[in-house]
Amino acid sequence: MNSPAPVVIIGGGWAGLSTAIELSHNKIPVTLIESNQQLGGRGRTITIDNMEIDNGQHLLIGAYTETLRLLKLMGHQESDLFDRQPTLLYRRTYTLPGFRLSLPRIAAPLHFLLGLLTAKGFSLKERITIIQLCLTLNRCDFSIAQDLPLLQWLEQNNQTAKIITQFWQPLCLAILNTPISIASSEVFLLVLKDSFTLKRNYSDFLFSRHNIGRLFPEPAQHYLEKTGATLITTERVKSIEQTNQDQFTLHLHDYSIAAQHVVLAVPPKQCHRLTENLSLLTPLHQQLKRFKTSPITTVYLRYAKNVSLDQDMVGVSGGILEWLIDRSGSEQAGIIAGIISGPGPHMALSKEALAQKVVEEIRTLFPHWPEPLHISVVREKQATFLCESGVNSYRPENNTAVPHLWLAGDYTNTGYPSTLEGAVRSGVACAKKILHNIR
Repeated sequence: MNSPAPVVIIGGGWAGLSTAIELSHNKIPVTLIESNQQLGGRGRTITIDNMEIDNGQHLLIGAYTETLRLLKLMGHQESDLFDRQPTLLYRRTYTLPGFRLSLPRIAAPLHFLLGLLTAKGFSLKERITIIQLCLTLNRCDFSIAQDLPLLQWLEQNNQTAKIITQFWQPLCLAILNTPISIASSEVFLLVLKDSFTLKRNYSDFLFSRHNIGRLFPEPAQHYLEKTGATLITTERVKSIEQTNQDQFTLHLHDYSIAAQHVVLAVPPKQCHRLTENLSLLTPLHQQLKRFKTSPITTVYLRYAKNVSLDQDMVGVSGGILEWLIDRSGSEQAGIIAGIISGPGPHMALSKEALAQKVVEEIRTLFPHWPEPLHISVVREKQATFLCESGVNSYRPENNTAVPHLWLAGDYTNTGYPSTLEGAVRSGVACAKKILHNIR
């Protein structure tokens, strides 16, 4: 067994990597252990059918300030990684007129209000109804007395069935990956506030110029190796033993590692398993048991290279699909990613049946397109935590009842939903608390 490393991080997803980057930047020795061969967790690149694809289509926005800060810290310019575009939401439907929201380049939150006022697909009365709610929220700093299910809260605030179905519901699924009938109003409104009221460019879309692996996990790996961190992959921590008040032993397959600080950057279920022998964490275990998960399904369709959408992203209402994203900007011309957020009947379909249904929906929307040359279906059954109403009441802090044992992950008490930025913010916050403890 080696001499104790000041910090050992279990989990090489975006939360674990962010913790490691922040600590390494501050000259703290780090050992990171990841059970998979690749770093990145649910935000990594995989190979299926000889095609490199993301293990789920991700979209970043300008409000992802911590992610952008870490990329800059690692020496990467935003313009090399992203194509930044002002918000343009366009949704097509099968039976109703489409919806189009374009935000002008003026100061926030005026850009959002003017965009709503000029949005296509709603009557003037419907647009004013949405604007009135946004103005009310702005006056109370987007704070609400009770975290009701979002659908119930919207109905109480005079939003019509059409407005909810065509405007709020797609935003809810895109932001929280949770059905609107049970989604947390509190978390949804925080994201709405940060994205549309603080700075104009926070609402911008950041379309990646590369696959997700080259966007963050690979730069993080190179940075950590350059700063002297120890990275261990394809190794799983079997158990954690607290050998004394400020030291731990991590047992792997055929050897052990000593640590003075341990960061659990793994999902709640794995966190519970690794710490179930620590009696001080019984209250934490009760919190972790309350977390449920929600799936995301991405269907990648490869067409001839000249096939493309009219814009980078198009929303879809009335079928299984939620969004279509053109991956031409990510060096994958002809590949269209179809996104299906959250649970639903589609989860009971075989991959072949789901692929066929998606093809039929796309054929209806774009009848001039040829048939796809190849289809790959990626199902992340536990992609995110279920962001249900009341979820903030049981989200844990980074520190635990066991000194020097820490948590990092999008499920911790960041206030944000289960997003890449939520994971990064949790990792950074965890690192800062460790730094304060060490110093």
